[in-house]
Amino acid sequence: MINRLKLIIEKISWRITKFIYGKESLISQMVITNEKIVTKKLRPTRGCYLHFGAGIPSVKAFYDGVKQFNKNLNYNMYIFDTFVGPPMNFDTNQKFSGNIKSNTEYGNLWNYGGVDKFKKDLMKSKVDLNFVTLIPGEVQETTKNFLIPNNEDIGIVYIDLGSKSYDSVLCVLEFLKPHLKNFTLFFFDDIHSHAGNPHSGALGALNAFNNKYKNECGIVKCPTFSGRKVTPDKILVDEVYWSWVK
Repeated sequence: MINRLKLIIEKISWRITKFIYGKESLISQMVITNEKIVTKKLRPTRGCYLHFGAGIPSVKAFYDGVKQFNKNLNYNMYIFDTFVGPPMNFDTNQKFSGNIKSNTEYGNLWNYGGVDKFKKDLMKSKVDLNFVTLIPGEVQETTKNFLIPNNEDIGIVYIDLGSKSYDSVLCVLEFLKPHLKNFTLFFFDDIHSHAGNPHSGALGALNAFNNKYKNECGIVKCPTFSGRKVTPDKILVDEVYWSWVK
């Protein structure tokens, strides 16, 4: 009886998700693209998943997207974050708006209570921790010495480091550069902030990276997602990119 009730709850939850996000969420569509197009036709391996700037909903969305595609499928997931909020050395006038008035208040929005608390929250969200590695600290430091186990290819990268994240995003891209392969998928949260200013935020960092390595590699809009009509429920499609390597 309990198992049947759990099954009913899961079905209701999935129907609510479909109602909110459509047939598949964007991250689910990225998983499908990686499995049905990239891995099947363009590259011999699916690769691992790297997530910069943690959040339980976004990590769970990826995990659920994988399981929706194939319940027996797993990706190795590497999650980079401080897990205790962002660094507290920014100018509040440059990053706050609305009702957020202080560094402390801003930091608390992304304070997950540390690594152990984040793990517990993932477990509560039914994410299998056997495939999750948490890398705590600021990305400018943690990416200096991090080695992807077994030199595994990277399949999908999720970057969510804030709209004013030029330096941190550029740092992440520099870290990823030696690992780039053709068709590695990227999601850049808030890449179109600053009215599309090509010199600011994540978009500015991406443009600087592409210009620096224009004769070696690049990260461009993925045609599977770009070029669609932008509507409120599809506003994120132009945040999906993929890489090329000469």
